[in-house]
Amino acid sequence: MTENNDTFVRITNQKIYDKLLEIEAHVKITNGKVKLNKWIATTALSLVIVVIGLYVKLIS
Repeated sequence: MTENNDTFVRITNQKIYDKLLEIEAHVKITNGKVKLNKWIATTALSLVIVVIGLYVKLIS
């Protein structure tokens, strides 16, 4: 039998492990930004609801 060396990309367990570590580090960096954006959005929505409630109360 002849060996076929036409492999496009050879993937090893070490490469997969290294990529997982990269992704984990990226998640740690972006997680704080997601929490901050969620807090800002929640605060803005709460303020808008309070303002609309006050406006409706003044009109009535």
